[in-house]
Amino acid sequence: MRRRPPFALVLIVFVAALAGAIALTSGGGGGRASSNPDLPATGPVRTCVAAHAEAAAVAARTLRAPVTARIPITVTERGGGASVTVSEAVVEHAVATRVLEVRRRAVARRRACATGAGLAAARSRALTRAYKSALAVARVRAKAGASAAVQAFAARELPSLIASGQREADARAQVAAASDRRTLAAQARARLP
Repeated sequence: MRRRPPFALVLIVFVAALAGAIALTSGGGGGRASSNPDLPATGPVRTCVAAHAEAAAVAARTLRAPVTARIPITVTERGGGASVTVSEAVVEHAVATRVLEVRRRAVARRRACATGAGLAAARSRALTRAYKSALAVARVRAKAGASAAVQAFAARELPSLIASGQREADARAQVAAASDRRTLAAQARARLP
């Protein structure tokens, strides 16, 4: 048996590789018009797609906490063997307010199907429908989440708001009581015999 020269061996390997590459790129030589056997050659095309959408919502609430501070004042003046007592209560009202705002985001995923003249048209319609549906759901979820969050936030903030309003009302009542004590003392002295 005769040995082939190395050049001939390289040429045979090159031609075999080239033939294999041509066979792979031509798709087997079947002559099909479309590479996807599931798609019809003519007529409307139906496809389904899924889409994600994100929405944000803001819920705002104004907390109001009305508070009252009451300080009783009694002044007694003595003179000339008699005493006069004058009493009064100082009442101060205050309304503490705080604006709360909560922002929430939500994401939703929806699937929709559509028919179109071609795959691109059907896919575009389906994607639009799926996105609109997902966006509507995401908006509802975001709004509900923001509403629930602002309610919970208000419940946590109300005690501190009441305490803050009470401190303000108490301080104003103390200032008013000091002024009223002097007035009551003058009234009691005027009533002495």
